[in-house]
Amino acid sequence: MGDALTTESNNYDAVLCGFGVFFLGEPAVACESLSSRLRPGGQLVLSVWQGRPFSSLTKLVLAACEAEGGPRQVASASARNLGKTNTEAKLIDILSTAGLSDITVSAIPFSVPLTPESAWDFVLSSLLIAALPTDPRVVERVRQRLIANWCPLNLEADALIARATKPWPIQPALSCEYQVSEICKRG
Repeated sequence: MGDALTTESNNYDAVLCGFGVFFLGEPAVACESLSSRLRPGGQLVLSVWQGRPFSSLTKLVLAACEAEGGPRQVASASARNLGKTNTEAKLIDILSTAGLSDITVSAIPFSVPLTPESAWDFVLSSLLIAALPTDPRVVERVRQRLIANWCPLNLEADALIARATKPWPIQPALSCEYQVSEICKRG
């Protein structure tokens, strides 16, 4: 993750970033850095979460953590960065500020029914793991509480897919006088 940030500028026809821009620090700075890797005419394509992804599951996990006496964890910088790219308007603003043009954003709705087991697997493989207490015994009690209090739930994971182009540099226009003088020289 982030290996594109160590490559030379202006080398790539395309840069793809799948649900990762919020891991690369401040999203606006990350998008600017990613766009600097593109050749003129190159495409940056990235996916981000739309809205407040996983909010129903997050509420259940945090409630279970509090009920088991686990200390409330502060959201990581990556989790906080999710909110900086989670709407079409925010994404367009960040990409245009990074100097990109011809920006398109498509919304992709996605909902997955969860079982208690698949919900817990998701917690352990996502940013939600940072919300869990550090004591493994308390984590197990949180898991048991989540399973015991389970109600039908869908994982709402709507996404935004953005595509933007690095513009070609604008060439200065040649003056009419220069053009006429060049024609006259050729005879």
